[in-house]
Amino acid sequence: MQQKAYYCYMKAQNRIKKPIRKIFDWFLRVTIVGLIAFIALVVFIFNPEILYAKQHSIAGWQVLSEQSLDLDAWEAEILKAQNLIKQSEIYDPSYSFRVCLNDQKYYPKVVNRLLGNGFAHGFGDLIVLHTEDDAEAGCAHLNGYDWELSRLLAHEAVHGLQYHRLGLFKSNPIANIPNWKWEGYAEFIARADNSLGDFQSCARTARQLLASKNQFWVAFENGSGMPSHLFQDYVKVRFCLEVEKQSWIALLADTRSKDEIDDAIVDYVNAGIESH
Repeated sequence: MQQKAYYCYMKAQNRIKKPIRKIFDWFLRVTIVGLIAFIALVVFIFNPEILYAKQHSIAGWQVLSEQSLDLDAWEAEILKAQNLIKQSEIYDPSYSFRVCLNDQKYYPKVVNRLLGNGFAHGFGDLIVLHTEDDAEAGCAHLNGYDWELSRLLAHEAVHGLQYHRLGLFKSNPIANIPNWKWEGYAEFIARADNSLGDFQSCARTARQLLASKNQFWVAFENGSGMPSHLFQDYVKVRFCLEVEKQSWIALLADTRSKDEIDDAIVDYVNAGIESH
């Protein structure tokens, strides 16, 4: 009787273990496949050279393309971008970039899907353009909008410098730095030559944009422009760094909200008007 009872017990245990073992085996396979796919994706994202037909060394940067380029025109745009990012407190002259053009069939689309639609993306030492680029005219075109190519390159290069300075885990999206500080600083450096004029006029434009919430694009006299939300971020950062004389690293620790910064800008502009 004892042997029979033991046999029945073991049989029941095996019935329980088999489904559990199957679930474990399935989970293990899925985990391994997922890990392999993730590693393959990382290799794909950070090694775009494997997909592009041509690699051009221009002014210390690598430009990846499918087609032949006007190297002189691209050099002029890259040099302008480099001169802008040199104004950044986080600039590192030893850090160079790889620029991936939008003439490759797959790579830019995958990056756009992963990181969200945009004119370009900058991460690590990579700048991925999603625009139709005319280096000779100095323009990056997307959906009927024009961005100055050198400033777009500078903007995305600053994102690379942000990652380089702060490290992956202290950078966006992991660190959850307010977007106006992250994006606004990149555009502040891309406009380091104050091409948009004095701060007060920019602040007044930003105020008008706040009142007109449906305006997507801010157009400039030279035919280029930028998204209105980015312009507002730029004005906030310019106020903190140019008027208040903060560093960007100090700004990261500033606990004021966007609305509080906007109020401070209004007070500053109004004080300037009254003084005149």
